[in-house]
Amino acid sequence: MIDKKAQAQIITVVIIILLVLAAVFIVWRAIQKTVTEGSEQISEQSKCIGVNIELAQSSDLVFNAKRTGSGGSFDETDVAVIVDDVKLVKDTGYILSANTLNEPLGTGTITFINESKPVSKLEVALIGDGVTCPGIAKIDL
Repeated sequence: MIDKKAQAQIITVVIIILLVLAAVFIVWRAIQKTVTEGSEQISEQSKCIGVNIELAQSSDLVFNAKRTGSGGSFDETDVAVIVDDVKLVKDTGYILSANTLNEPLGTGTITFINESKPVSKLEVALIGDGVTCPGIAKIDL
């Protein structure tokens, strides 16, 4: 027959193992969402590595945007436009035409509408496949 002292030690070890497993499960459930969301953001932002935009003014209210550097290709692109510290809404504040910014070295033309005075400060960020790429192009006039 098994000694009662040996049985108590086995039960104690099994209980400790179960407590450790429960603690690991609880900690994983607490950090799982953060780890998952962080990895999704990394994969989204990885397309933006190497993406830069240069701006050149062609008239008071028309600017040419050109992608420089390699960067990734996008299915769809748009731009976020801030004029004199005010974010503009597409089709009411500006029009993006001849847009090939989805490819490396692509270009686009930003034409401002409803602007009563020439632009003095312009900031543009590329939005590719719904992800805003950091590294805004800025031009002070």
